[in-house]
Amino acid sequence: MPLATPFLKRIILSDVAMAGMFALFLLLFGNQRLWWEAWHLVDLTGGDRLLFLASMWVVLWLLFTGVLLLVTWPHVFKPVLLLLLLIATPVAYFMDTLGVHINREMIRNAQQTDWREVLDLLTPGLGWHLLVYGIIPAIGVIHLPVRYSLTPRQILRKGLLVLGGTLVAIGIILALYPSYASFFRNHHEIRQLINPSNSLYAVSSYVNRWRKSLNQELVAIGEDVRMRSPAGGRPRLVVVVVGETARADHFQLGGYARPTTPQLSQRELFYFTRVLSCGTDTAVSVPCMFSDLSRSDYDADLARHRENLLDTVQRAGVRVVWLENQSGCKGVCDRITTRDLSRANDPELCRDGVCQDEILSKTLQQVLNEPVRSTLVVLHQMGSHGPAYYKRYPKQFEQFQPVCRTRELSGCSAEALINSYDNTILYTDHVLSETIRVLEQHQQRYDAALYYVSDHGESLGENNLYLHGAPYLIAPMAQKHVPMVIWLSPGFQQSASADRACLASRRTEALSHHNLFATVLGMLDLETRVYRPELDVLHACRR
Repeated sequence: MPLATPFLKRIILSDVAMAGMFALFLLLFGNQRLWWEAWHLVDLTGGDRLLFLASMWVVLWLLFTGVLLLVTWPHVFKPVLLLLLLIATPVAYFMDTLGVHINREMIRNAQQTDWREVLDLLTPGLGWHLLVYGIIPAIGVIHLPVRYSLTPRQILRKGLLVLGGTLVAIGIILALYPSYASFFRNHHEIRQLINPSNSLYAVSSYVNRWRKSLNQELVAIGEDVRMRSPAGGRPRLVVVVVGETARADHFQLGGYARPTTPQLSQRELFYFTRVLSCGTDTAVSVPCMFSDLSRSDYDADLARHRENLLDTVQRAGVRVVWLENQSGCKGVCDRITTRDLSRANDPELCRDGVCQDEILSKTLQQVLNEPVRSTLVVLHQMGSHGPAYYKRYPKQFEQFQPVCRTRELSGCSAEALINSYDNTILYTDHVLSETIRVLEQHQQRYDAALYYVSDHGESLGENNLYLHGAPYLIAPMAQKHVPMVIWLSPGFQQSASADRACLASRRTEALSHHNLFATVLGMLDLETRVYRPELDVLHACRR
């Protein structure tokens, strides 16, 4: 141990003491979010609350220590401790600063995150946290001498300690069973904050589900689909804009006090005020919204082997194109024409490996210059993706000031953070208006429609939560309530016999991502058994 300090050389811990100390370290410095939420969620008062939380702390310490005692072997113990530090330290940082929960869907989201999103999460605060709670403790683990208990008698003693600790933990739970049963029944999501067991379980669950879905064949849907002849004689053109991280309560169209959608507010369109997302992250919401399944029936692993709306539309002979300016379509566009614009060579709209969303409307113009036929185009926005909101819009759209120019969101004032976010909505307003302008230029060739809906919302520091990805059942409405806009050209309204007054009357109806599948089929005038007219937003308003 040439690098060990004289102080560390004088200290020799038994493997039992080392396991207990490491478990204590994890509970104190790796689970602060757990204790913060438990304190606010437990339905007890005064001494009963303190007793319950103290018992929970003792139970977790006994269980953590017991698990660590099972691996107290030379050449195994320290690598395990280092691995746990590697996992627990960054997880603790993101739980503490952003309020995220670690579950299978969060692992899926992380697995599908591209390098640009990763760079936005690499902040000085994360660096300091890794140094203080990861690197320095790791040096101590490496160089601190440990005395291992290897004789049969010592091994037996460790086994009895593990058994005894487990029995004590069980005894504590049984003694306070009514409180434990009530707490974990009403707040079962709290288990997703126990670090690092949350990460280990989530990864295991994700891998297990992924393996089970590997050998499944692709399930076809809408095999009977056919295209009816448009009444107006012109082919249909539908543009679906998949927004990113836009929350409905920051859209001026929906009653927000600030002018965040000034251009759309000047247009004749339909804004729907009660729309819920399918998930709280892109990896779930995007595949779900294009699926024929409802949120309650949807399974992300099975959806990888099930056709979606785009496959059905393409089978009918409609040209289908996906224009991408984000981190990918999450498998939705695997079997159609796709153009990745996120790294386009456009000096006006792209720099430092990031393109502004106007690249989508600009490329749409090129797509529509191709030979005329019934067409569905999907534009996948970068939108309001955090934490670097200030990167999501050109300088001329920085109307609301001061802004938050750091990725350390908790370090910004609430005013600056909201200003930055609202500027992204202001830019989305411009992009959507520009997209409609492109469609208007082609009204003599197509009967055109635009359908915009965001994939999920965003938390902006309310209740100490930031970004998105909270478990759906406990996620705040800010992460689930999303904006939805439909625009119809005069030609489309006529050929589809759409009643504007009827559509306007539906603006306050409860809708969701589940309406997208049927509505787009109806917009393109396609017939198939999987079409459900009751979910088509336009169906009841066709004269």
